[in-house]
Amino acid sequence: MEEEKPAQWIEILQSGKVELMMGMMDREYNQKYDQMKQEMKKQRGLNHIFQQRDFMGYTRAIMAMEDEIVYLLTQQLTSQA
Repeated sequence: MEEEKPAQWIEILQSGKVELMMGMMDREYNQKYDQMKQEMKKQRGLNHIFQQRDFMGYTRAIMAMEDEIVYLLTQQLTSQA
């Protein structure tokens, strides 16, 4: 939009609508992230018992899961754009 309609882009920037839209997107992203994380932890059995038995394995599994969630959400956001 910045290149195609510079006057409208400047108007949107000055009106504060961009910050509002970005805030809404950020809240939606964070909500989806938290929901996906809780669901995946439950599905994969990543609970406090597993954490106590194998802390390093649990940590690696959580990190891999978080990377997967970021990838999936990024795919969703770019396909919507």
